[in-house]
Amino acid sequence: MNIAAVEQVPLVVVATNNHYAYSTPNDREFACDDLVERAIGYGFEGYNLDGTDLAACLDVIGGAVKRARAGRPPQLVVASVLRLSGHGEHDDASYVSEEMKRQAFARDCVKVAEQTIIESNLLDPGHAGRMAQRRRRAGGRGSCHRSKEAVPEADKEDWCALSTRDLVDHVGRGMTKHECRMSKEIKCSNDERCRPPFWSFVFDIVSSFVIRISSLPHEHHLSRSDPGSAGKTVARR
Repeated sequence: MNIAAVEQVPLVVVATNNHYAYSTPNDREFACDDLVERAIGYGFEGYNLDGTDLAACLDVIGGAVKRARAGRPPQLVVASVLRLSGHGEHDDASYVSEEMKRQAFARDCVKVAEQTIIESNLLDPGHAGRMAQRRRRAGGRGSCHRSKEAVPEADKEDWCALSTRDLVDHVGRGMTKHECRMSKEIKCSNDERCRPPFWSFVFDIVSSFVIRISSLPHEHHLSRSDPGSAGKTVARR
């Protein structure tokens, strides 16, 4: 995020805040009043919204994309939701207060979105029901397939973070008529020099910067309402 702001990259970051890191609430994760306040520290423009409100999501995120494309600073959108179940089968989520469960953002965002679409006459209830059935059947097929897979054997895993160790080499395809291969001096088979594949640059950047939001100093900022986005908090330089 820092380098994106420094280089004025047309970037939109959407952070879904479900208010808990397992059982740790927001007030034990960051000291600012609202996560969107972190935007000003990075040099982003920040907006927050109810992540269960489909219209608000379309409006705010769509506006953020337009601003980024227009040359404004990178955009941070924080969408508030609530994780509706425990962190796993062993977790009963008893640490979530009843007050939290009554908040507007504690609704099931999928059901709310579906209801909004139906009420707006963008989809009839019958078609929505058929779509839900197709999703359930697809999920059932996926579960059946996974249940037949062999159990992983940890002692035989290479623990590689990438699906293939040749990923960076393969990205170079298409730059010339021959595949570019990485070495100290990257050359093609026709001896034409070509640039390193884009992803090698990205990997170098990612490996050089570790974003630790929690270690950032708290900075004062200005908050105001964006004329085009009434009711949403804006953090700006």
